[in-house]
Amino acid sequence: MQLRLVPFGKAWVEEQPNEPPKFHCQHGPQECQLNILHGCILKKLPPKKAFTVVACLMKNFRTNFEQCLKGSKAYRNSIINCSQGLKGVSLLKSLSSKQKTWIDCYLLLIT
Repeated sequence: MQLRLVPFGKAWVEEQPNEPPKFHCQHGPQECQLNILHGCILKKLPPKKAFTVVACLMKNFRTNFEQCLKGSKAYRNSIINCSQGLKGVSLLKSLSSKQKTWIDCYLLLIT
């Protein structure tokens, strides 16, 4: 079985000429910020480590990011730089495109 995490959910993108995209997430701006963080984790970490870190954060998003990183602290700065800059915005935009192609098939909701 192959599992792909696409941290975009039921969000949408608002695009204006000459401006970075604005993201609107179902559960508010904090969800959008966490989606960017999750996207950067998936981009920067090897798959098994990324899944472990994302699963830790999904259990309780208030969990300290540092605690979830555990053995992956070497990637910390790279993940933070990605999530706080234009790389993260660009990454979330690309994830929105992937989400659109899959949403017609089925959007798995884990509750």
